[in-house]
Amino acid sequence: KLGTEEHIIPPLGGHTQTTDAAVQRVVFKLAAHTSSKWEVVANTIQPVRPGLRTLVLLREGRPDNMGHRELIDMLKFDDYPPPPEPPTVASR
Repeated sequence: KLGTEEHIIPPLGGHTQTTDAAVQRVVFKLAAHTSSKWEVVANTIQPVRPGLRTLVLLREGRPDNMGHRELIDMLKFDDYPPPPEPPTVASR
């Protein structure tokens, strides 16, 4: 669920979502279908800023040092595009 929209993403699938500039944050919830039901496995609030791009990767959970394994790992990377190159001034 991204904001008020729900998306079902199959394994190895993807989804691209643009956001409205008037929105300041979007609720991001991730649920996985377990043996008999849907279970929320991640929940976060994503800020929306001009120029901010976010890449979210979902992968099978990996065990931690104690052997506990999350069902799904969510990795989130925020990225601002690089600033434009300053104009060059010709010298004589």
